[in-house]
Amino acid sequence: MTRMDGWVSHKLTREEVMPWIEAAQAARIDSYVFDRLPAPLEGSFFDKPELEQMMNWCAALIEAGLSHMLTWADYAVPLKSHPEAQIAHQLRPAFTLARASMECAAQALWILGAPDDPESGRRYLTLGIWDLDEQAKAATSAEQKADLRAERDACLKVLGLTLKTFPRPLYVSLIRSAADFVPDQETGESMTADRIERVWRTAAGAAHGKVWPHVEIASTESAEPSINAISEVLTVAKMMTSAAVLLYGMRCGLDEQLSELHQEGCVHVATTMTPIDGKTIRPEDVPDFR
Repeated sequence: MTRMDGWVSHKLTREEVMPWIEAAQAARIDSYVFDRLPAPLEGSFFDKPELEQMMNWCAALIEAGLSHMLTWADYAVPLKSHPEAQIAHQLRPAFTLARASMECAAQALWILGAPDDPESGRRYLTLGIWDLDEQAKAATSAEQKADLRAERDACLKVLGLTLKTFPRPLYVSLIRSAADFVPDQETGESMTADRIERVWRTAAGAAHGKVWPHVEIASTESAEPSINAISEVLTVAKMMTSAAVLLYGMRCGLDEQLSELHQEGCVHVATTMTPIDGKTIRPEDVPDFR
């Protein structure tokens, strides 16, 4: 049994929470796949010693995005549950974790989805410069600050830039750039950048304790605005994270392994979770999605 706190207080139907279930199980399957991806195949984009740091950087972003989604999933849609268990759902925690996952995936997609290899490298260095600058601000010793700024300046020199001419990335730009990788489930076309930005801004506002996200959500024509709003932000976060995992695997030349691991992940989740009707699911009962 699940219920919403704050706006509504009743038992939610399975139909209402189905997008939540799909997001939770997708995160578990994506995590299963990502954890088991082998080393890049010979001849693939990441099969180059000089790109190992970029590969690890992208992997860390994807792992962080999956971690946020799994944290939400383990609370809201536990893999194992008791029939009498009740879960109180609130809007802000769901929005906060989904927003964090979107931001992680957007950075990885920006690098992995570049139109050509040199642009991937430029984007990687751009994010690296941004991070080094932020880390230098947080460093506690003058020596550490100096070392980080020296490394930052060396990266700027590679790009032919200075700190003054450096085009600092913005999360909103990264989020909007992810639109090409997020299909609209209703039309099958790419989701518009405006829609993704609206979802992200609303989630960020809720995470920061702002009142306006509640006002904005309540102004919709939906009968259950908070339920549908949570469904939308989780769906966008799910699709962005899944796209990042897929694109990372493809950059490693692991297209066939992705398909096989995805099927294994589906079987693992289906046979591990608590059955809805009490009937144990066998591996042979799981449809073949390959």
